[in-house]
This record gives sequence, structure tokens and C-alpha cells, in this order.
Amino acid sequence: MLIRTHVRIVTREPRPPRVQDAAFRSHCGAQRFAFNWGLGKLKANRDQRKAEASYGLELLTRLGRADEARTELELAVRLCGNERERAVLERKLADLG
Repeated sequence: MLIRTHVRIVTREPRPPRVQDAAFRSHCGAQRFAFNWGLGKLKANRDQRKAEASYGLELLTRLGRADEARTELELAVRLCGNERERAVLERKLADLG
């Protein structure tokens, strides 16, 4: 006598209770928000460095032409539309004296 046994394996995703599910989704959203915020900061810093390099300020100060660097910084502050960038430029202007 031959006995055949069939085993059926069923996999299913565990489903947390509604309260936990809402909390999980909330935390995922917060994590994504924090990631995007940090990424935005990194991109802003990178763009700021590119902008500063385009002003040529470092080169002018190294060459001893601080007056020209100050003039360029004042122009950049006047033309700047971004409040945070303007604050950075004003700090650099104060550092030049």
C-alpha cells in the first residue's frame, strides 16, 4: 500500500494591527522626509561651493587683491536672491574686513 502525502506551503505577509501599521507608515514618511532634507542640504552646500569658486574670491585674496575681492563680494551680495547664500556672502565679506 502506497500512501501519498501532499504538503502545501503557503507564505503570506504578516499584517500588523491597524495602529501599528499606521505607526510604521508614519515612521517611513518621517525617514524619507529627513533623508530628503539632508540631501537638500548637501546639494545646497555643493552649489554654494560652485558659486563661490565662480566668484574667484580665493584667487583674488591669495594674490593680495583683497580690495577687488571685497568689491566682487559686495556685488554678489547685492545680486543674490537666496537669503541663506546672502548670509554666507556677508560673513565672507566681514572676514575680509
